Amino acid sequence: MVPLKADTKAVTTGQPPDYSKCGPKLEKQFAGAEKKAGAGVCPTQGDSSATEAMITTDLTAVAAVLTGMVPAGCGDGSKGGAEACDGADLGGQTCLGLGFPGGTLACTAVCAFDVSGCQGNFPATGQTTQYTTGDDGNIQAGATLNYVDNGDGTITDRNTG
Repeated sequence: MVPLKADTKAVTTGQPPDYSKCGPKLEKQFAGAEKKAGAGVCPTQGDSSATEAMITTDLTAVAAVLTGMVPAGCGDGSKGGAEACDGADLGGQTCLGLGFPGGTLACTAVCAFDVSGCQGNFPATGQTTQYTTGDDGNIQAGATLNYVDNGDGTITDRNTG
């Protein structure tokens, strides 16, 4: 029984989920995948328990961040575990690496990337009149127009670079 089936059964019966069949099934499927891939394809062999523990730890940390909780280890200044970043340690990531044309990447207090300093935010159109549901006048999405005069006859759009 895979976790989803255990969760489904728990919901329909009102009982707590029984994950006792999950471990053995995962072990069998993991070993089969390693065997099928062939020797040397996987960086390690026979470590499904360690991999499962790492995935569980990471999923728990991600769930904590999504609910506004701080992941374990966050705030020590060193990126680790499921943290995207920690303080000034961005794990080598940049705005460019995240698909923005440039700017300054930062880290939030819950060890997630703060991309507000990255360039490339889609600018707002400035339309304020609504002509139909869902148009720019209705939604008014996008970054506030942000231009700088370079003093040489050119301007730079700070949103797009």
